[in-house]
Amino acid sequence: MPPSVATDPNPVPLCVDLDGTVIRTDMLWESLVQLLRHNPLFALLVPLWFLRGRACLKEKVAVRTEVDVTALPYHEPFVEFLQAERRTGRILLLVSAADYRLAKRVADHLSLFNEVLASNGKLNLRGKIKAAKLVERFGEHGFDYAGNSSVDLAVWPHARQGIIVGGSVNLARKARRCAHITQIFD
Repeated sequence: MPPSVATDPNPVPLCVDLDGTVIRTDMLWESLVQLLRHNPLFALLVPLWFLRGRACLKEKVAVRTEVDVTALPYHEPFVEFLQAERRTGRILLLVSAADYRLAKRVADHLSLFNEVLASNGKLNLRGKIKAAKLVERFGEHGFDYAGNSSVDLAVWPHARQGIIVGGSVNLARKARRCAHITQIFD
């Protein structure tokens, strides 16, 4: 288990991905399905929004939907781990490529995170961009990071410690080659 505030004399924040990590799904897909179910004509606009970039697409969909965050499939063992870390006083950040509005709703529902960093309509907070933002904010190896996908391979090398949530065996092998992975949640 990674050190927490209670045992680490130099505590670092734990930065946590949302899609596939805190939840077992993807907020863009959840909100897109809801949007198209509500009004299938939006299918004509989705390609136009996408042409303006992923961050734009995510924002356009997010402002038009109200995803029920209480019904999302949470990765319960990992959420329990986050609750335990929070009880020690550790700083937790939800750091997501999902649109800020959706990520904030999840954060508010869980009441675990001190802060939310997410895509904003212009910037898609993913991969190398996410890594650069975290290094800018906390310094090289100044944060721990929990993620679930190959996109997170751009972030883990910059973290002090990495946590893999729901990733494949192949992902774990690749992550261990480039980062100090301390825990894996199936």
